[in-house]
Amino acid sequence: MNPVKDAPKMSIADRAMALFQRFGLRACTMDDVSRELSISKKTLYKFFTNKADLVDGSVRAFFAHQMASMEKVTAKSENALDELFHQHQQVMEIVAGNGPSMLFSMKKYYPETYAWLMEQRKQMILERTRANLQRGMDEGLYRTDVVPEFAVWYHYAQMVALTEIDWFPENLLKDRNFYHYGLRSYMLSIVNDRGTAYMIQHPLASSK
Repeated sequence: MNPVKDAPKMSIADRAMALFQRFGLRACTMDDVSRELSISKKTLYKFFTNKADLVDGSVRAFFAHQMASMEKVTAKSENALDELFHQHQQVMEIVAGNGPSMLFSMKKYYPETYAWLMEQRKQMILERTRANLQRGMDEGLYRTDVVPEFAVWYHYAQMVALTEIDWFPENLLKDRNFYHYGLRSYMLSIVNDRGTAYMIQHPLASSK
């Protein structure tokens, strides 16, 4: 399946994703998309051959938007810890809009798209965690005895585990404190005294 590039196709993909988030990936049909977006089925099928193609395009477009947003977070962050806090905030927005159930449906009904997304997510987390670790060490906020690859893969495993809907009680997956606890535990595993002091006083340190 091809990436979403042209403006009309991107617009449909973006709006379709909003519908998938609202009604559910499986429940929302091509007829629903056509009706809710006020476009003809002929126009819809001009850009997407079937629902699987539309789901794939919508997921790819959504991922591209999130990557661009994270780039902006990195660029404007005060330091490595500030970057982590704001990235976590962005992740919470994604979880609120999608939740683990979206991934569960994608894995079951659109396995090719799910496999693509999981690989992209893996590379994104690993690359950004490595870059953040180096930044934190350079800024004197992280311990110099941290083994980067240990920390990178630990953080990746933690992030992946939090999206496995069958692993945790539903009430935990709906509790923002649960995710914030995960962020804090990761931070405490890499910060030095200076980093700890900064982390504690950060405005988002007790974010709910």
